Amino acid sequence: PAPLQYLAPYTGAAIGEQMRKRLLKAQSAEIDGVAGATITSDAVKKAAAAAIEAWKADQTEPAVGEIEETGTEGSTERIPDAGAAKYVPGTYKGSAKGMESDVIVEITVSETEITDVKIDVSGETQGIGAAIGDEMAKRLINAQSAEVDVVAGASITSNALMEAAQAALEQASES
Repeated sequence: PAPLQYLAPYTGAAIGEQMRKRLLKAQSAEIDGVAGATITSDAVKKAAAAAIEAWKADQTEPAVGEIEETGTEGSTERIPDAGAAKYVPGTYKGSAKGMESDVIVEITVSETEITDVKIDVSGETQGIGAAIGDEMAKRLINAQSAEVDVVAGASITSNALMEAAQAALEQASES
């Protein structure tokens, strides 16, 4: 194996430019990761895939309030306003595997928004994953979504937390 000094420039935060170039060249999130930085590479690919999907959705869906043809001659449908009900009010719980434990997210919603978030990351690494609960709760409420930025240095716990939050929000939408 190569001595550690040769691997160090390609780990973690140092791979950003290399991954950016690969994404641009492929015009897709289906790219190879960087050896020695698998977790960060996977996180970059996942984030790129989500961004591409969001862009595709923006390109194909009419704006809120616009009239959309439904395929039946002369029929149209109004796209619902953002304030329309999207959740069944209540508190919902989701969990996902973090670095060292299950991360549990409890989300309280009204018909239209996330109103409270409680996060249990107590089983995660002290000073790293176990320290991000409050910050991630703020991010989820501010974004009104499970799609938020990871906390630097705690990407595995952050990703598990977003997965658990998404599971809770899916329950709130289905109920």
